[in-house]
Amino acid sequence: MAYQHVGELLNGYASSSWPTTQGVVVKSETEVRTLFIGVKNYQANIQYLYRVDGKEYVGGKVSFGEVGGVFGEAVHKLVSKYQVTDEVTVYFKPQNPEICTLRPGAGAVDWGFSITGLLLLIISIFKIIQRVRLNRG
Repeated sequence: MAYQHVGELLNGYASSSWPTTQGVVVKSETEVRTLFIGVKNYQANIQYLYRVDGKEYVGGKVSFGEVGGVFGEAVHKLVSKYQVTDEVTVYFKPQNPEICTLRPGAGAVDWGFSITGLLLLIISIFKIIQRVRLNRG
């Protein structure tokens, strides 16, 4: 999981310098799922079509570190910003145009997960070293 967020963070950081193309929104809706004990989880489902070098792609990422979860108001606001048939600017990774976003840059969510993952990795390594030393002694 931490590895995925590091990848998202790196793509988010790099996306500011990616080339762009025009696209069109083909789907924009809020998905609501009820989790344990009745907690609702909200996710924006926004899809858009775009072309790179004559090939058509379908994108679904609005930003790296997307808003979602229990913040229904933020998701509804995001969905209302991208309506079906709206033209959008799509930032795409030159080496792999399937990786794309509508908002370049890394979000706070990815920074948080990446830092948390790194801290957990460091703690785990420390604990392993500590255990090896205890077993030798």
